[in-house]
Parts: sequence; C-alpha cells; structure tokens
Amino acid sequence: MAGGEEHASKKAKVDKPSHEHHMSLGDAVDLEYQGLNLHTLADSKVHVIKGLGSRADEIMEILNVSTVRELANWKFGRWAHSIVVLATLEKDDIKRPAESRLNIDLALDREHESKTLREIVKLPVSAFQGLTEKTDELLKSLHVETIEKLGKWKYLEWARAIASLVDAEESM
Repeated sequence: MAGGEEHASKKAKVDKPSHEHHMSLGDAVDLEYQGLNLHTLADSKVHVIKGLGSRADEIMEILNVSTVRELANWKFGRWAHSIVVLATLEKDDIKRPAESRLNIDLALDREHESKTLREIVKLPVSAFQGLTEKTDELLKSLHVETIEKLGKWKYLEWARAIASLVDAEESM
C-alpha cells in the first residue's frame, strides 16, 4: 500500500456494528444476567456466576473479593491455578541443579516451602501465606478443600474468562 494508507480491515471500527450479536455465556452466568455486557458482568458481585449464590458473595467478601473481576485476579486463585498447571509437568527423573534457587517461598507458609508442586496441590489453601484455617472452612462450603481444587475451580475459570474478554468488548 502506498504512502501510509491502512488496509480497510485494519482500520478501527468507528460506526456502530450493523449486525446483531448472538453470543451467549451459556452456563457461565445465571439466566437473569445473560443480557449484561462483559464490563457490567466483570464489575458485578460473584453471585452472577451460575452456581454461586449470595452465600458466595458473603464468603468472598470476607476474603476481600467483591466482584467477578476481583475473583479473576485474586492472587491466591492465580497462584493455585499456576501451581496446578506446573505440577502436571513436574518430573521425578529431572533433578534440579544444587545451585538452583527456583522457589515460590513468598506464596507459601514456611513449612511447605521445600515441597514439590505435586505435594503442594494436595495442601489446604491455608498453606498460602496470608490465608488461615478459617479460609479453609469458608472455601470448604464452596467445595474447595485444596490448592488443587482452587486451581481447577470452574467458577474461578469462568470469572477469569469474563474478565479477560472485557478488553475485547466494544462499548455500545
């Protein structure tokens, strides 16, 4: 293309779309919230996620999580997910060099710092620094008993998916 002209497909959309949107979040959000846009959903209380009720709002508030976006970005959820993913890749036959300093000590209570990722996933969430046995009790009522269950918790994944797509949503 000559002289800095942009291809039409690369130009930013200026006009409102001339088509209907048929996208649905299916079972990720309760039916009554299906008409909301991603921005609104991300800034809503966590009970908009299908399967989490007002009790989940109360529990997550105690854990300083108020919205779907905050749940998606909750550091303990992110850490749990990352540990779960990497634990599947951990191998017994690969010995790390003696001088290796690989660790996640800032995430774990001291007594768990020397454990393997496969051992860590089996621990209660209170093994994370900053979480207590009270947290274990609260999350158990949401069927989350271990770091592995938190890392694989479908509601956390759905919240992350909603919050991640907010930047891709065109305001109307």
